[in-house]
Amino acid sequence: MKNKKQLTPEQRYQIEALLVAKKSQKEIALIIG
Repeated sequence: MKNKKQLTPEQRYQIEALLVAKKSQKEIALIIG
């Protein structure tokens, strides 16, 4: 992961919710952009 972006607290919360919903990392990456 070279091009790591800083995540906002909102994005972190969204990612956590998506993980709980059993979304894959690829799906989450597409949603978060």
